[in-house]
Amino acid sequence: GISGYSGISGYSGSGVSGYSGYSGFSGASGVSSSYYFYKANTSATSGDPGSDYLLWNNATQTSATQINISHLTTDNIDIDVFLASIQNTQKFIIQDSSNSSNYQIWQVNGTPTNSNPGTVNSYWTYPVTLSSSSGTGITNFANNTSVIFAINSGVIGPTGPTGPQGIQG
Repeated sequence: GISGYSGISGYSGSGVSGYSGYSGFSGASGVSSSYYFYKANTSATSGDPGSDYLLWNNATQTSATQINISHLTTDNIDIDVFLASIQNTQKFIIQDSSNSSNYQIWQVNGTPTNSNPGTVNSYWTYPVTLSSSSGTGITNFANNTSVIFAINSGVIGPTGPTGPQGIQG
């Protein structure tokens, strides 16, 4: 048989380049499962809460504007490095360790400070605003109540990177 002829090649297409993508959205607040065991100290409203303790600067806990937390937990664990990482805008929870419906959620609204750093009496002071509370978290935790101190959220993340360039026409 006789071979067929080759077809003529088509012309190259031309198009306009696509637009650059939009910048990414800001990241959502981070969530943490860091929690530590303490006891409520209601016999003081300022200064060192004592090893194993945290305290509120108001006898009506939900009206507190600062919370002081010892660097030593009830398990005698020094968590100073974790307490130092808590920053303005972060939230933390104080919850009755035997009943999760009794809690207070606090938002840090200023710069935390460390008193007596590097000593056995080291403690952190957090300026705070109450976000919400429930049960005995509303009516005050009793003195020596076993509580969980949980770091609830991270600081707001940075804006995401610019998106990739659009597909060429």
